[in-house]
Amino acid sequence: MSQDRQLELASDAILQRVNEMKSTLNNLILKIELDHDNFSFPDALDSFGVISGQMNAVMKLLKSERLPLLKGVTAIPLLLNPDKDPELLSMTEGRLEFFNHAVVPDYLRTKPDPAVEKEHEKVEFRGSQQNPDTVNKQAANLTKMANHILEIISTNTNEWETSSERTAQPGTSSMAETQELVSSVFTGKAFRVLPPSAPMQRQGPSSASPAAPTPQAKGVGSIKTTIKPAGRNY
Repeated sequence: MSQDRQLELASDAILQRVNEMKSTLNNLILKIELDHDNFSFPDALDSFGVISGQMNAVMKLLKSERLPLLKGVTAIPLLLNPDKDPELLSMTEGRLEFFNHAVVPDYLRTKPDPAVEKEHEKVEFRGSQQNPDTVNKQAANLTKMANHILEIISTNTNEWETSSERTAQPGTSSMAETQELVSSVFTGKAFRVLPPSAPMQRQGPSSASPAAPTPQAKGVGSIKTTIKPAGRNY
């Protein structure tokens, strides 16, 4: 079998696996957006498990010995079109309309972006300047500190769970009483109807006892005052 035929078969197999994974992702997104009321957490875990299995299948296919080495394949753009390409738009499901000088460097890039590559080189150079013994000591100290913190957290968690179990207080609410109260408010359950009381009789004016004279209080004697007209000055 020629190398071109092997490459074509490998591309078809990879494309089939990728389409299966894309279909699963689309179904998951539709469930989340349209049927989120009936979409439970176990269903999400099942969907993520299927996606993880499909990704592992793609990775195994790429690492397979029967698959030709894709790193040695070079993709060269033979035609650039600045106009809108309906066929390209259909092939990419509406994601790419043009195949021009603006999109080719991003889609056919085999190396990182120059700015990203420059920052990566700075980090690598900074790491190479460090003394290996110092780096190993710092990593060992960091690991020791992290293990110590984890031990403290585990110990305090066990002590807190033990103390909370010992000092567990009885419940302050009763579900049965809560339901009974709600039933009483909405349906009138457990309410008793009181018998009607006898009307009170009104007494007529003849039977009313005469009012006793109120004794006059002994107060201060009346004070006599004389009002004199004011004189007029001319």
